[in-house]
Amino acid sequence: MTGSRIKYNPSLTVHQNAVNNGVSDDGIRYYIKIHSIDRNFERKVNIVKAIRNVLKKKPNASKVEVARDTLFGRNTVRRYWKIANGGEELERSNIGRLRIPKKTLRELNNFYATHPSCTRDILREEIFCANILEPFCGVGTMSEVIKGAGYNVASYDIIDRGYGRVGDFFVVSFEKGKFDIISNPPYNENLIEIVIRCIDICKNKVALLLPIRYLSGAERYNELYRKYPPSRVYVYMERICIAKNADFDTYNDAGANKEIYGWFVWEKGFNGTTELRWVHNEKTMLADKQEE
Repeated sequence: MTGSRIKYNPSLTVHQNAVNNGVSDDGIRYYIKIHSIDRNFERKVNIVKAIRNVLKKKPNASKVEVARDTLFGRNTVRRYWKIANGGEELERSNIGRLRIPKKTLRELNNFYATHPSCTRDILREEIFCANILEPFCGVGTMSEVIKGAGYNVASYDIIDRGYGRVGDFFVVSFEKGKFDIISNPPYNENLIEIVIRCIDICKNKVALLLPIRYLSGAERYNELYRKYPPSRVYVYMERICIAKNADFDTYNDAGANKEIYGWFVWEKGFNGTTELRWVHNEKTMLADKQEE
C-alpha cells in the first residue's frame, strides 16, 4: 500500500475513509499507523471546527445551542469553548515522540481481569457461533471459560502476558464474518472505535463487559448507540469481581468494587430498541446458597 493510493480525510471515520478509497478498514488503520497519524488529536480538531462553524453562523449562540446544533454533549462543548473562540491553543499529543514515564509504562502493563463467573454468566444468557474472538485476553481468564464451554477461541492481546497471540486490535487483519466476539475491552478514548470494529468483524454477535455508566453521554450516543444500538444490556444485580493483573486473591471482594457493570450485546444489522435485562452473578449465587 503506497501513500499515493490513499487519500486520507481526517474529518471522516476509518470506515468512511476505507469506502472512499476502495480499501478495507484494516488498510486505513495500517495507513494511519505507518504515517503516525494521531486520530485523537484529529477528533479534537474536528470538534473545534464544528463549534466554530456554528458560531460563524450564530455569533451569539450559547453553549447549549452549540451543543444542540453540533450533537456534541454540553461538557464536550464547554471543554473546547475557549479554544474554539481563540482563547487557548489546541495541543498535539505527539504520540510516538514523547518519552513515556516509567509510571505510565507500568500502568500500561497493568490490566483488569474478569472473574470466570462473569464469563459463565453471559454464556448462560446468550448463544454464540462456534468460533469466538477474544481480542483483549490478558492472561486468558475469559478465554479459558469460553473454551471450557465448547467454543473455539482465538485470543489476542497487545502485550505479551503469556497467553494467546500478541497483536494490536486495530492492526491485526481478522477474518470478517468468522467470529463472534466476547471480551472485556479497555475503557479508554478508543472504546467507541473498538465497539464499531467489533461489530464490523463479527459474524453475528458481540458481547462486551462494560461499566453501566457507559450507557450515558451525548458523544457515545451520537457516535455509537444511535447508529449501532445494543440488542440487549444485562445489568448486574450486584457488584462483580474485577481483579487488577488477575490477582483474584487480593481483589476477591466484589463489594469493594464501586463500579456497576453489565454485558452489552450487539447483533449484526440490529437497528431496533435495546432491551434491558438483569443478570445475577454466578459467584454471588453460589455464595448465597452456601450461606443458606
